[in-house]
Amino acid sequence: MQPEQPDPTCRQRATPAAPPPPPSHAQLEQGSGAAGPRRPRAAARAAAGGLRRLVQFRGRGSPLLGAAPAAAAVACSLLLLAGTLSALGQQQQQPAAQPAPPLTPPPQPQQAAGAAAESSGSTANGSDANGTAGRSRNNSGDSSSGGGNVYISEVMASNQGAVVLPAATAGGKGAGGSGAGSGGGGSSPDWIELHNSGGAAVTLKGWKLRLVDGEGGSGSKSSSHRDASGEGDGGSSWPFPADTSVPANSYLVIYASGKNASSASATASSPAPLHTSFKLPAEGGVALELEGPDGVVVSRVQLPRQYANVSFGVPAADIGGVQRDPAAAPPLTYLSSPTPGADNAAPLAIGPIITSVSRPTGSTRPPAGADLPINITLRPNLNAIDGGRVSLVFVVNWGQEQELAAAQVGQAGPDGELVFAAAIPAAAFKAGDMVRWRARAADTAGYRAAFPRPPPAAGAAATEEWPAAVAAAAAAAASASKPEEEPQPHYYGTAIAPPEDQIITPDVPILEWFSPDEAAATTVDGAGGQVLVYGATLYDNVAARRRGVTALSWPKPKLKFTLPQQDFKYSEEQPEVSEFGLQSFWYELGERSYMKEPLALQFMREAGVIAPTSFHVHVRLNGAFYGLFAFVEVLDDTYLERHGLPASGPLFKSVSGELSNLRWDLPLKEYPSFWEKENRDNVASDWEALRNFSRGLAGGGPLPRSEFVVQSVNLPSMINNMAAQTLVNNMDRCTKNFFMYLHPHTREWYMLPWDMDGSFGQDNGLGGKPGLDNYCVLACEQWNSPLYCDSEHPQDLSRVTPWGSVSVKLNDNAYQGAAVRKPPPPSAAAGRRSRALLLQQQDPEAAPEEDAAGGGGASATAPEAAAAPATGASPAARRARRRAEDVAATINKSPMYAAGPTITKFPSPRGWDDPDRATLTDTSSNGPAGTYNHLYDAILDTNATRSMYLRRLRTLADSFLASGRIAQMANETYTRIKPLADLDAKKWSSGISIDRGYKQITTEFLPVRTDQLLGSLYGPTGRRSLLPTSQQREQIALVTAEPLLPGEAAPPAPAVTLRLRNKGPDAIDLSGWRLRPAGAGVGAVNLTFPAGTVVAPSSSVVATTDLGSARDLQRRAAATATLAAAATAAAGSGAAEPYVGVQPQLVPGSPAADSRAAREGLGSGGGGRGDGAGFKWELVDASGTAAGAGSAATSQTKK
Repeated sequence: MQPEQPDPTCRQRATPAAPPPPPSHAQLEQGSGAAGPRRPRAAARAAAGGLRRLVQFRGRGSPLLGAAPAAAAVACSLLLLAGTLSALGQQQQQPAAQPAPPLTPPPQPQQAAGAAAESSGSTANGSDANGTAGRSRNNSGDSSSGGGNVYISEVMASNQGAVVLPAATAGGKGAGGSGAGSGGGGSSPDWIELHNSGGAAVTLKGWKLRLVDGEGGSGSKSSSHRDASGEGDGGSSWPFPADTSVPANSYLVIYASGKNASSASATASSPAPLHTSFKLPAEGGVALELEGPDGVVVSRVQLPRQYANVSFGVPAADIGGVQRDPAAAPPLTYLSSPTPGADNAAPLAIGPIITSVSRPTGSTRPPAGADLPINITLRPNLNAIDGGRVSLVFVVNWGQEQELAAAQVGQAGPDGELVFAAAIPAAAFKAGDMVRWRARAADTAGYRAAFPRPPPAAGAAATEEWPAAVAAAAAAAASASKPEEEPQPHYYGTAIAPPEDQIITPDVPILEWFSPDEAAATTVDGAGGQVLVYGATLYDNVAARRRGVTALSWPKPKLKFTLPQQDFKYSEEQPEVSEFGLQSFWYELGERSYMKEPLALQFMREAGVIAPTSFHVHVRLNGAFYGLFAFVEVLDDTYLERHGLPASGPLFKSVSGELSNLRWDLPLKEYPSFWEKENRDNVASDWEALRNFSRGLAGGGPLPRSEFVVQSVNLPSMINNMAAQTLVNNMDRCTKNFFMYLHPHTREWYMLPWDMDGSFGQDNGLGGKPGLDNYCVLACEQWNSPLYCDSEHPQDLSRVTPWGSVSVKLNDNAYQGAAVRKPPPPSAAAGRRSRALLLQQQDPEAAPEEDAAGGGGASATAPEAAAAPATGASPAARRARRRAEDVAATINKSPMYAAGPTITKFPSPRGWDDPDRATLTDTSSNGPAGTYNHLYDAILDTNATRSMYLRRLRTLADSFLASGRIAQMANETYTRIKPLADLDAKKWSSGISIDRGYKQITTEFLPVRTDQLLGSLYGPTGRRSLLPTSQQREQIALVTAEPLLPGEAAPPAPAVTLRLRNKGPDAIDLSGWRLRPAGAGVGAVNLTFPAGTVVAPSSSVVATTDLGSARDLQRRAAATATLAAAATAAAGSGAAEPYVGVQPQLVPGSPAADSRAAREGLGSGGGGRGDGAGFKWELVDASGTAAGAGSAATSQTKK
């Protein structure tokens, strides 16, 4: 590349080359695909690690030409430095040079399209400082709509600081962002460059960029017409804003950030950068297509794997001394320097493109005793492949590398693709060993390639196999970053299957962990260079560290693994993750069960809560048993997207024991000390949003406290989360162990659960008595109340606070008492059985001599379905499983109740009579009294939201406690993990058996909690009656669907917006119920209510398919007194009216399932307002039965 020159002196030193002609469509399709290293997420935030940040000049009339001589001299020096870096990429054998520090592009005004050419004769490229190179408004009407000269000219899919948006660049409020920060200022997003090589501007109204998964066929996709919605093609589609055009002989840069930011705040003189709705995968293997307004693909690039800070595109005509054989080389290649918005650079001097190095067959771990065949697939890049210089490098465990020559297999493919094969000899490894490999290759000009590439620290190997400039950039990134942020794996590979007797049980998946230094990897700082194998996939260069607070002192560590360069695939159904945690089960409240957190999270997911995935894993370290752990999904952008929450919304983690409980008086500057920000690092205004939310909960916002909660919180999600937490009595949730997320479209806050190992907890041992002067979690009202976490039920008894250590005694009658009344006197036989169980503490596996009567609906026996041994289990595993089933079948017969006096007094609520009280004039309570949650308190103080929460709690208690579902989950988990739990107890010398913890959950906690919530304590006839009676089907028939009133604003069609009015005296849970046009039958479109949707007594909610627009209209109406009064009157009560988003759902196999008209024709009813007024709506359950039909049996509202 020869960038635009700021003065004649620079032009004399570096004459710009003429831009190459656009490649033909057929040539563009010859780009090679790859399956290689994945894009590092963590490294994308690294401050260092790039070739350079580029100063982006705009065409031949750069404003720097008129700048002061000193400024022009600086610009000239920068350009000459860029040329030096480009030259380094063309001189592979020269020593690697250290790259210059990245530069941030200075702000420059937009240049009008069609500017006069400079005397040097270089092409106007229309670039500006925001990377919106050549973007102009199509207001004059003289732009051409023809697109024959527009094509994708350059792409960067692993931008790690090479190109940085100026910090001041915020962009407009688009679909993926809201105000400040949505444009990505200060970030390093990937980018796509379009080039208009024609003599007339081209408007991009109706054009799209599309990312298509897979290799794709040559020619077949390019001429296909696609549905405008982008459905059914397996890719991601992003339309250009209608006012976008590419001037003649110019470039347009689009950032592939996933932010979907439009230009709402841009002007013709200062356009905002464009951001697509998708990101580019660094591993390649996808096609990027530019689609014209008629649906025809006009340009297509098949992306191979992408290297950090290296772009891929059409090389300059002047290749700068690099040897390139036109007969063998494809038209697109890696470029020596990224040039967004300017003429492309010369090709990078690099050898063949190696697309994969993998086992030819088998998705399982290979056995010992047989050779391990490996295939190397590669394609020509600049020149033909030298078949005599293709080899396989392998290493076993942490030994030395060995090299094998590879031989060609078969003939070349139509695009020159070749396959070479080599076999790692069986004598080189044994059962349980880790085997890793990489490939080397060279072309006929001597340019080398390696895949994966050796680390920068590999010395001579790195120097000879990396182009010099790329090696320098990688070395700089490695030295400036943490070890876990090194962007590439060093090897691919697998682990040889272990001996059969070491599998223990086939019911729990094995996670192999190979570490060169276990001690370093299990410290707080952790260590990189770890290797994981899950299934048959090896993940190289992983970082590991110890996590937790209290857990830092545990002998058996809690762990966190970070994969910056390759995402971890734990399920075929779920997206891959870049980091995850391992729960160690060293400590649990009460007896150790090895299951409390995964069991709680399984229940929460079944209940519809947005909760992390968790499951047990058998962890082996360096080929030997390490322990029974549980995989726990980490909350990050991937997690948000998996649950339908845009990653462009801010995500905060509560980390303080007292000061991150959403208290209003935490100074803004101290928020980062007590909350962790998980994304949007550069958007400082997010902290103010969190602070304003906290102030609103204290009555300090523009709305009364009760209305603020209804308008600012996603109530279905919050109420469902609260109810599920209460059911499992998670005591460690008030002041920490949760995330707060702000949805960028609806502006609703979500509380997301985290760290659930305080669930199913009690302070006593099996059969013991709770200590009433301590944390009697299950027995005492302070912790077992459904009102836990409000201001009358704080979490702690003692706290170490910034104001000193504060302690209180649990000596008030309001906080004392047993979990439930004592059970009736047992029969003599049952009494002997109870005493026998108490004597089993020293021998918990001893089988009782006789059975006793069952202890209620929550007590369950081991599932018969689990009795059959798993296929392929070893004899030892089958014996262990039978022992587990025998124990489960006996210990569940006699429930043990926690002992203690009866609860007789309860604290009086102090906010129910005045939920809108403002507390901004008061200092938040400190010490134990302050360890409550201010969001919980606001919801529980308000009559309407409290009734909604208690109704949902009753539904879950009926569905999971009374039905025995959680007991069934516990039985299945126990049977599955017991053999590993027993081995874990031996490994870590804990002396604790899983049997005691399992007994405590199934014979103490579940019966006690069932009686608390449904019976003698908090049930409808209990001493502190809080929960309502079970919901009946005829109660749901009291809810009617109505159109909005004529004066109320509603999102336009095709959205549907309706009012659900509850005419009854009880709150109604509509979770999982559906709305459909009356008489339409089971094949019609259904609008499904999310879990946690509850209508308060004699009240209403607004249901809409466009929650973002509806919320915006609601807030505008609230600001207008007349409209607000109308809305209150429509709601039928003085309370604020909740909004809920409903999802259109087509019944599979129905005639409507493939009809877009069926989805889009619901909203208008013949008009322009999406109020559904053209239909009469009815409530139906999951089977399609209307609410008013059938018997009056208890309604099984969907979990």
